[in-house]
Amino acid sequence: MKIKTLEEILKKKSSKTEFAILTNLENGDSEIYLPGTSPKGEFSKYADEIENFFKSKKKRRYRKFRDIC
Repeated sequence: MKIKTLEEILKKKSSKTEFAILTNLENGDSEIYLPGTSPKGEFSKYADEIENFFKSKKKRRYRKFRDIC
Protein backbone atom coordinates (compact mmCIF):
# COMPACT_ATOMS: atom_id res chain seq x y z
CA MET A 1 0.00 0.00 0.00
CA LYS A 2 1.30 3.44 -0.85
CA ILE A 3 2.17 6.04 1.79
CA LYS A 4 -0.38 8.47 0.32
CA THR A 5 -3.14 5.87 0.69
CA LEU A 6 -2.13 5.14 4.28
CA GLU A 7 -2.18 8.85 5.13
CA GLU A 8 -5.67 9.17 3.64
CA ILE A 9 -6.86 6.18 5.66
CA LEU A 10 -5.55 7.69 8.90
CA LYS A 11 -7.17 11.05 8.08
CA LYS A 12 -10.57 9.45 7.35
CA LYS A 13 -10.33 7.21 10.40
CA SER A 14 -9.62 10.15 12.71
CA SER A 15 -12.50 12.17 11.23
CA LYS A 16 -14.80 9.12 11.56
CA THR A 17 -15.66 9.22 7.85
CA GLU A 18 -17.30 6.06 6.53
CA PHE A 19 -15.07 4.36 3.94
CA ALA A 20 -13.76 1.02 2.73
CA ILE A 21 -10.41 -0.03 1.32
CA LEU A 22 -10.45 -1.81 -2.03
CA THR A 23 -7.37 -3.90 -2.82
CA ASN A 24 -6.47 -5.85 -5.93
CA LEU A 25 -4.81 -8.98 -4.57
CA GLU A 26 -3.07 -9.74 -7.86
CA ASN A 27 -0.99 -6.57 -8.00
CA GLY A 28 -1.46 -4.90 -4.60
CA ASP A 29 -3.11 -1.71 -5.88
CA SER A 30 -5.42 -0.12 -3.30
CA GLU A 31 -8.07 2.56 -3.33
CA ILE A 32 -10.23 4.22 -0.70
CA TYR A 33 -13.93 3.82 -1.47
CA LEU A 34 -16.46 6.33 -0.18
CA PRO A 35 -20.10 5.16 -0.13
CA GLY A 36 -22.19 6.81 -2.82
CA THR A 37 -19.25 7.45 -5.14
CA SER A 38 -18.02 5.34 -8.02
CA PRO A 39 -14.73 3.49 -7.64
CA LYS A 40 -11.97 4.66 -9.98
CA GLY A 41 -9.57 2.85 -12.25
CA GLU A 42 -9.61 -0.92 -12.36
CA PHE A 43 -12.30 -1.13 -9.66
CA SER A 44 -14.88 0.81 -11.72
CA LYS A 45 -16.09 -2.32 -13.51
CA TYR A 46 -17.16 -3.74 -10.12
CA ALA A 47 -18.99 -0.59 -8.94
CA ASP A 48 -22.42 -2.21 -8.57
CA GLU A 49 -21.06 -5.22 -6.67
CA ILE A 50 -19.01 -3.03 -4.34
CA GLU A 51 -21.96 -0.74 -3.55
CA ASN A 52 -24.29 -3.70 -2.90
CA PHE A 53 -21.75 -5.38 -0.63
CA PHE A 54 -21.16 -2.17 1.30
CA LYS A 55 -24.90 -1.64 1.80
CA SER A 56 -25.45 -5.25 2.91
CA LYS A 57 -22.63 -5.02 5.49
CA LYS A 58 -24.12 -1.80 6.84
CA LYS A 59 -27.56 -3.43 7.21
CA ARG A 60 -26.07 -6.39 9.07
CA ARG A 61 -24.24 -4.10 11.50
CA TYR A 62 -27.46 -2.16 12.12
CA ARG A 63 -29.39 -5.38 12.80
CA LYS A 64 -26.78 -6.58 15.29
CA PHE A 65 -26.84 -3.26 17.11
CA ARG A 66 -30.64 -3.21 17.17
CA ASP A 67 -30.75 -6.80 18.56
CA ILE A 68 -28.39 -5.82 21.39
CA CYS A 69 -30.43 -2.81 22.48
